[in-house]
Amino acid sequence: MKTTNLRFVISIAALGLASTWLSSCNDSRSVAGTSDDPNQITASIEGVVEKGPFVKGTTVTLYELNPETFAQTGKTFTGSIDGDDGSFSLGKLELGSRYVLVEASGYYWNELYGLKSTNPLSLKAVAKVGNDGKININVGTHITHKRILSLVENGMDFDKAKSQAEREVAEAFFGDKSGTAFENASIIDNEKLLALSVIMLLTGPEPDVTEMIASLTAVLTDDLLVKLADKAALRYNEYAYARRFMGQHFPDASIGYFEHYIIAFWQKVYGLGECNRDKSGVLDTVRAEKSENAGKVMICK
Repeated sequence: MKTTNLRFVISIAALGLASTWLSSCNDSRSVAGTSDDPNQITASIEGVVEKGPFVKGTTVTLYELNPETFAQTGKTFTGSIDGDDGSFSLGKLELGSRYVLVEASGYYWNELYGLKSTNPLSLKAVAKVGNDGKININVGTHITHKRILSLVENGMDFDKAKSQAEREVAEAFFGDKSGTAFENASIIDNEKLLALSVIMLLTGPEPDVTEMIASLTAVLTDDLLVKLADKAALRYNEYAYARRFMGQHFPDASIGYFEHYIIAFWQKVYGLGECNRDKSGVLDTVRAEKSENAGKVMICK
């Protein structure tokens, strides 16, 4: 049996963590004008765009979708990000459908290195406009948007399709069968979304990050998850960079232990048992056959 060196061992002190392995659709009173058509709505659309936060001036475009076919109706609205946190507002819109596709294309802050990206990135979210008119755009909404539309096109109810797509991503990455409502989440207050965003960055240079996000959006495969796990396990010492960036960029926010979810991701992909106090010092073997670390031994510390 092969053994690995200490670069694969994550200490408690290094991460500051506990021990772990190395709808109201028809009620539009608050935002909608009166109408006999339940699909029509007058809504104030706003939200945040995050990889890390997208920079000011980034264009945000909303495309109205046909409530039956989910094809674009040709009705569009545009605005731009005006906040340092990636926030935008499209103002009050008259929509003939509650179903929309929202897209942002621009530069973003890299959470690992605290620098603006040198290449633009496009992220999307497909949503049903609710009473609060809030629609966030992030890595989670982008990875799930094609899956949602595919399920709907095959006859599934939109709400069920959205829940299933979100559950598939949350379970694949974190073993979370309850799912995560990415459209309502922000990297400021959702540890799983922040972990997902950082995992993407650990892929490598910006072109690799863009390619990985596109690949995961097309189809979520075990091969892609293994590739991400190898990067996330090897670059564990860089998690602290993301925490430093979040603390500097959002000094008033209380950032949770997103590092735990990154570790939980690659330990799940590797097939490692849970590392806790009772298993301190126990050895376990990486079972992911296509991993660069397949067969190597890791130590619970």
